[in-house]
Amino acid sequence: MATYRADYLKRLMAAVERFEEVFGRWMEAQEESDHVQTRGLYPTVWTKEGQDQAAVRTLELDVAEAAGAAARAVAVTGASMRVAGLGVVDPI
Repeated sequence: MATYRADYLKRLMAAVERFEEVFGRWMEAQEESDHVQTRGLYPTVWTKEGQDQAAVRTLELDVAEAAGAAARAVAVTGASMRVAGLGVVDPI
């Protein structure tokens, strides 16, 4: 088992918190589909009507950047999820 220093774990925790924050802001600009609509390759979310597309794109890039910084948290914590039919999924 690996050993991690407290300062590394604090930075990692801050990265995960940042991801949660920017993901939440991005989701505010999205419309979620329901279980009936979510089939196969159909998107599970789409941009709400009336949203500024440039602002949404900036949010998308913020989420991608934050996810990259937080990605190691999955390996460090073992917090992956198993989804029937898909296998192991990274929650970030």
